[in-house]
Amino acid sequence: MRGGEGEGMRSVMGALSVALGVMTPATATADPSSNVQPAAIDRLMFSQREAERVMGAGLPNVQRQSATFALDTDRPDCGSVVLASVSSYDRSPYMAAHSQALWDHPGWFTLVDQSVAVFSTDQEARGFTRSEADRWRTCENQTINVSEQAVDGSVLQATVDVRDITQVDNVLAVSYGRNDSAYAFCQHVLLGERNVAIDIRTCSTVSKSDGERAFELMKIVGPRVWEA
Repeated sequence: MRGGEGEGMRSVMGALSVALGVMTPATATADPSSNVQPAAIDRLMFSQREAERVMGAGLPNVQRQSATFALDTDRPDCGSVVLASVSSYDRSPYMAAHSQALWDHPGWFTLVDQSVAVFSTDQEARGFTRSEADRWRTCENQTINVSEQAVDGSVLQATVDVRDITQVDNVLAVSYGRNDSAYAFCQHVLLGERNVAIDIRTCSTVSKSDGERAFELMKIVGPRVWEA
């Protein structure tokens, strides 16, 4: 990202921070002194209908699991900059994690991923997101090689061109280009709120604007952390 593109990212980040701030401890239904319990994870996941509305495409294929995603890179020091991965999350003391992937058809044009992890304390969740911010910045404006387990179980080899890392308060974001058999525009957003970390990635082979919609989904699920 350069010039006006970077300014656009910061303005969207600011809008997201405002949207998340709407649900404050004083007005939320949850007791701010309590923690989100692992049993509440599913309430923090966006629905198929919500994802389809944001992405502007039908996403009939859905895969859900009680773990994060299988992904390896030649830069493990960069954490989960590409996608919420087992190798990165297993460094942290989370109690439970769920993830889901939604896509339009085999050899997708549109792909959406989400992971939610619940930690024992707010401090653990914030510590994880802070350490991820440091790792993501290690790969800022660099190209990394990725081995990602596809939704059909096969392993995809891809190169990822990581762009600028942007952070506003407890929201971390990166856009990148992903190239395997086709080029995809992707956006990855990580939120640390209360004792929860939420990762969302959106990708599209159609256009940059179609691929970079993770913020829109985070604006839907982020405030739910204060309702859980």
